[in-house]
Amino acid sequence: MGIKIGNVTQCKVGTVARTNTSAKYLFMLPADAMIVGIRMFGTASDAGTSATVTLKNAPIDTGTAASFATADAKTTTGAVTTGSLSGIAFNRVGVAQRITAEYAEVGDASTAGGSWTIVVEYL
Repeated sequence: MGIKIGNVTQCKVGTVARTNTSAKYLFMLPADAMIVGIRMFGTASDAGTSATVTLKNAPIDTGTAASFATADAKTTTGAVTTGSLSGIAFNRVGVAQRITAEYAEVGDASTAGGSWTIVVEYL
């Protein structure tokens, strides 16, 4: 199914914190959803070297999770550019998708930052 005139962008929203260092369930995208954008808002992490939030999707039929976006939680909040969307083919997925998020940091442990609101836009 391709994009048709009249499609309306919808979104799902979830939050992830510095304590979510393993996959945290955010929400389910419906069958035939096509991700078209991601935004992340929150307070930057003060981790020593780097801090990231990685989003994964797992089609409900296979359950095999794949990373599709990594956002810089140390310096960047706002739109996650399409250049960092590594696993998305920008086509519709025929089954529902389970979306999770995971926080990771490198260097000195953070003492502040987050939580982050994740907005996934889809058609």
